[in-house]
Amino acid sequence: MYIQYHNYIIRNATEKDVDNLVLWWNDGAVMEHAGFPNGLQITKEKVKEQLENHDDQNQRLIMEYDGIAIGEMCYTHLGDSVDIGIKICNFDYQNQGHGRIFLSMLIERLFQKGYQKIVLDTMVENKRAQHVYESLGFVKQGVKIDCWKDQVGNMRSAVDYSLVLESFHSFLTDVMISDIDEKDCDCIYQEMRNLVYAYEDLLTIDVEYVMNWMYKKVHNHKEWYKKVIYQHDVVGYYAINDDELEDFYILDAYRGQGIGTKIMEEYIHSNTLCVFKKNERAIAFYQRFGFEIVEEMNTRYIMKKGR
Repeated sequence: MYIQYHNYIIRNATEKDVDNLVLWWNDGAVMEHAGFPNGLQITKEKVKEQLENHDDQNQRLIMEYDGIAIGEMCYTHLGDSVDIGIKICNFDYQNQGHGRIFLSMLIERLFQKGYQKIVLDTMVENKRAQHVYESLGFVKQGVKIDCWKDQVGNMRSAVDYSLVLESFHSFLTDVMISDIDEKDCDCIYQEMRNLVYAYEDLLTIDVEYVMNWMYKKVHNHKEWYKKVIYQHDVVGYYAINDDELEDFYILDAYRGQGIGTKIMEEYIHSNTLCVFKKNERAIAFYQRFGFEIVEEMNTRYIMKKGR
C-alpha cells in the first residue's frame, strides 16, 4: 500500500523499518497504552519474521511526515470489514493533529478497496484516542470490561468502535494519491482507448494490436500507476516510469477544477513525456509547467522540461 497526501505518506513496512519497529515496540512509554508498559522485548529477527508473513489482507504500515518515520499503522482483513490500528511513536509529533490526517488517509483507501465497515478498539482510559476516533465518525459499540490481563498483571478494559462510509468525516480537504487496484485497470484502459480514438491516425496503425498492447501495459505495470482520490471519488490516474510521465488522465466530470494543476505541482516530478500532436489542450497544459517539444514522432511529440 502507498498513500500520499501533501507531506504525509503511508507505505508498507519493509526490512529497512525493522530497527525503528524494534525501538518503538520495546519502549514501554510508547507501548503503555497498548498494555505493555515494559515494552514487547522483541528481537529484530522476530520483527523481520512478522513482516515476511504480511500480505495484502494483513499489513503493517509506516507513517512518514516530511520524510521522517513517526509511527506505524496496521490493518487486518475480516471479510467485508477490516480491523485497523495506529500508533504515533515519536512523541515530538503527538498532539498535533497528525493522527486524524493519517487515519483519514487510511480509512479513505480502505473504503476505496471495497470494505464496508472499519473497526478498532482502544483502552478505556485512552480518552484522547477515543476523542479522535469519534471525530472521524466512529461509533462506540460497547465496552469489554476486564477483557484481558496486561503485561504486569492488571486487568484491562477496552472500547469497541466501528465506522461505515456514510458516517465517515474525513480531515482531508485536498486530493490524495494512492496505489491502484485491479478494478482500476479497466478505467485506465478506457481512458487510453479514448485518447487513441480521439487523436491517433487510425488508418496508419494496427488498432487491435495497439489496444492489446495498452491493455497489457496497464495490467503488467500496475506499480507505475497511481490514482487520485478527492472526497471519496476517484478523479484521475497517472503513471510514472523512471523519469517519464507515461500517462495522465483527469476524468471528464472533474476537469476544469484545477485538479490536474495540483497533481503536476505537488506529485509529478517527471522531466519527460509523450503527447499526441492533435491534443493541443494537453500540450498547452504541459507547457505551463516548463515542458517544451524536443522531438517529433509520427502522431506524437516528445516533450522535456528544463532544456
